[in-house]
Amino acid sequence: MLCSHPCCYTLSPDETPRLSSDCHFVFDLRSLGDGSGGCDQQDVCGSKDIPNTLTWAIYQANYQGGDINHINFNIPGVTAETEITLTETLYLARPTIIDGTTQPGYAGQPLIRINCNRLDSGFIIVGVVAGIPPLSDGSPSTGTGSSIQGFRITNYRSNAVTILKGADSTLIANNQIGFTPLPVPGTYLRNVTLSPLCGGIGIASNSNVIRGNTISGVYNAITMGDNVDNPAAITGTVYKNNSFDHNFIGTNPTGTASIGNDSDGIFFGAGCQQNLIGPGNVLSGMASAGIELLHSTVTDNRIFGNMIGLNAAGTGLIPNGELGILIANGAANNWVGGPYGGIYAGNVISGNGHGAVAIGTTEFPGVDGSNNNHVEGNFIGTDGADTKALGLQVSGVSVQNKSKGTIIRRNVIVGQLNHGVVFSDASNNAIYGNWIGVTDKGAVIPNLAFGVYLFDASDNIVQPSLATAGPGKEQNIFGTNTSGPVGVYGNSLRNVIDLTPPASQLLNVSTRKPVGIGDNVLISGFIVTGTEDKKVILRGLGPSLPVAGALADPTLELHDVTHTLVSNDNWVDSPNKQAIIDSTIPPTNDLESAIVATVAAKPAAQGGAGYTGVLAGKNGSTGIGLIEIYDLATASNSKLANISTRGFVGTGNDVLIGGFIPGPSDRTSSKVLIRGLGPSLAAQNVSGVLLDPVLELHNANGSTIIANDSWRDAPNLAEIVATGIPPTDDREAAIVITLAPSNSGYTALIRGANNTTGVALVEVYDLN
Repeated sequence: MLCSHPCCYTLSPDETPRLSSDCHFVFDLRSLGDGSGGCDQQDVCGSKDIPNTLTWAIYQANYQGGDINHINFNIPGVTAETEITLTETLYLARPTIIDGTTQPGYAGQPLIRINCNRLDSGFIIVGVVAGIPPLSDGSPSTGTGSSIQGFRITNYRSNAVTILKGADSTLIANNQIGFTPLPVPGTYLRNVTLSPLCGGIGIASNSNVIRGNTISGVYNAITMGDNVDNPAAITGTVYKNNSFDHNFIGTNPTGTASIGNDSDGIFFGAGCQQNLIGPGNVLSGMASAGIELLHSTVTDNRIFGNMIGLNAAGTGLIPNGELGILIANGAANNWVGGPYGGIYAGNVISGNGHGAVAIGTTEFPGVDGSNNNHVEGNFIGTDGADTKALGLQVSGVSVQNKSKGTIIRRNVIVGQLNHGVVFSDASNNAIYGNWIGVTDKGAVIPNLAFGVYLFDASDNIVQPSLATAGPGKEQNIFGTNTSGPVGVYGNSLRNVIDLTPPASQLLNVSTRKPVGIGDNVLISGFIVTGTEDKKVILRGLGPSLPVAGALADPTLELHDVTHTLVSNDNWVDSPNKQAIIDSTIPPTNDLESAIVATVAAKPAAQGGAGYTGVLAGKNGSTGIGLIEIYDLATASNSKLANISTRGFVGTGNDVLIGGFIPGPSDRTSSKVLIRGLGPSLAAQNVSGVLLDPVLELHNANGSTIIANDSWRDAPNLAEIVATGIPPTDDREAAIVITLAPSNSGYTALIRGANNTTGVALVEVYDLN
């Protein structure tokens, strides 16, 4: 052993180092055995009486160590996993960092295996113990602040690591617990074959961090809290502020296949409060549930940013046999995901046999149910990218057994074998702003029964009315659910279910025109009204257009009212290229441009927030180009209230065309105002304006629906005036019309009366 800290002497078996109060040991283990040749994998090397062994070093740290101690590894000749076999459980009673990642050659996989030799536990981190010297400030020594990193830990009967009361702020990281690879690739010796009820990590303290471990081949991977079957025995002990992140639980170390755990991934019994499960955990391959919160004193915990029932990439299933998440036996005020748009990401929960999230069960109903829990911002039934269904779940979210106060908000719930959401013997719960049977990207993926199913469930809000919907209480978007959006059965009374389809909104504007220079570039504007930010994609196309004279290399800019927000030349070079791909509509030519941006909204009463997309040719080049703006967040509390396009109107086929799409297709019709402006643009310092625009509206087949030359001659002049924004020049044109949703969209066309030419503006306003 070497003591490398400059303030302490080298420790040998027969001398005690002299330390100042701020000194600490650094044990550099250079052999597995007694220093006279080491020992091989068959020897028992874990004796406190043999210098340079792990057990010996921990004894030195406990009884002669400083305020913090380090046990590092420098065992020569180790190129493959090497075993330390224990003769006794290792108790940490003083802050000690045991770091297997220091062994030369460590590259993410353990090189040191701790064979616990059928002991109850490999490591126990303890509180105050009689006989342990105090810290330098006179306070009692505990294992608080210890860490165990970089080992494989196997062959134990209870837990690989147990953290007892009074031992807080420990780090358990980058270990592989409960399984040993066998010679046949992809096969493992699981610890449950040695001890059927063994666990991975047991916790009875606070502020611990469990990070980057793989825990598989056990019963419960992580257990915290007291006996859930005997509430009367609970003494008020609380276990709080623990965090569990980036662990693979139930899978192999790459998160690609199942090793399995025979019960649960993470189990919270009584007293677990204010703990964080996430982000980055994979909780898959459990026989029972990925996560269970199971007592009335289990409160204010948050589960976020995890893959539950899937592989680490989110591309395939590693199912949990029963549930993704169970919240029952009175557990209250816990969060699964959300809140929407906040710092806590939602979970992806798919492929779990009985369902994704169950709140309250017959087995663990709780005295008054499990109340006031939140399920928000999760992908339920999809892959990790929210692009397709990954099935097997019976239901998405179920709320049962007198549970109340549940908020289910802004989740995607698709592809369930039965219902999307179930309320059974549950009252005073609410569902807001979810996508049920359709993804937030518009992909229709039915739940194979009802979107929402109620049985003996009363006083729940299933779909708020249009009048009461608003921020935090949004209407749900029901796609295609095989049995219908909502089913009501049994003694279900006074539920709020308003299935009037929400109004359509403007989803897209597009314009194809010759792109010139100066004022004759192609400009498309939009106004966002509402209370939530709006995610949009702008595309500037040229080379992919099937026309002669296409713009060879378009550039694209997004402006607000004062400055350029972002610009792009070639979309493949964009710093947010992945977001462009994820939109599902990236340009098909690398020279084309695209921008994905989230822009702020303003209430309609304040006029909304205005933005402009500008399409030009690189280095002043010209040609036919197409600019498009798509709404990527149709269910947000904001909308494209106005879309417009400005360009030069020539003669013949060289007209100004503004295409737009109202939708989605499952919504009611849209009432719009379309304006064709020319003369009034001169007041905005636009030169060469079109003096007498004629406006036409065409359907997807090219047929003219309605036309107007001068707006004051329109047959529905009163409706145009009632909008409050008629054109300001009598020569300009306007149309007010109600249109059905259409995936193919409509086209507003401006030409000059009597073949006149000039710059014009076509605008479409959403009047819903």
